[in-house]
Amino acid sequence: LLMEDTTKVSEASRTDDDGAINFLRDAVAIRDKHRSEMSLQYSLSVHHLGVLRLRNLLEENHGDLVRNKRNLDEAVFYLSQALHIRRIILGDHLDAADSANHLGVALWKKINVSDEIQNNKEAMVHAVKHLDDALFIRMSILERESRYMSKDSTRNQLGSPDDMIDIGSVVVKTVENLYDIARIHEMQDDFETQ
Repeated sequence: LLMEDTTKVSEASRTDDDGAINFLRDAVAIRDKHRSEMSLQYSLSVHHLGVLRLRNLLEENHGDLVRNKRNLDEAVFYLSQALHIRRIILGDHLDAADSANHLGVALWKKINVSDEIQNNKEAMVHAVKHLDDALFIRMSILERESRYMSKDSTRNQLGSPDDMIDIGSVVVKTVENLYDIARIHEMQDDFETQ
């Protein structure tokens, strides 16, 4: 059960998000009982749980405000846990960048459902910080891979599949990351002119 949650989540359809969320909550509860404080498997479960909560909000888009706030609070909680563990264990790793990026988006979305101006400013600062962190990690990885590939063109051919990085997906996520940062800055400009 502990190792199968990722596979089951990826198999769940968007219409079955509630089932996937319940399954992940059960997996997190089990892992919480049987884990060391820092576990990559635990961070993977809470990361997916946070992403599903965020996805529920994004799909509802105009749904119940109370439910949206609850989804965002849960997304921020779970993604913060995942990011904390991943940064400690992995450092500047793509998994940490993914958690930071999703956390930044969740904080940014919290601005849309909050009516407290001071909290909006603080949430915007935290959202940009996490998105900037994700961007920094991704850009560092792309730069490092570029240096390695120019020095040794056989590196990726000889390395194990675990050592290989899908440069294309890193580039796509980096562009999406930049887009999210630009949207927050645009919102910030609109917010300051009001």
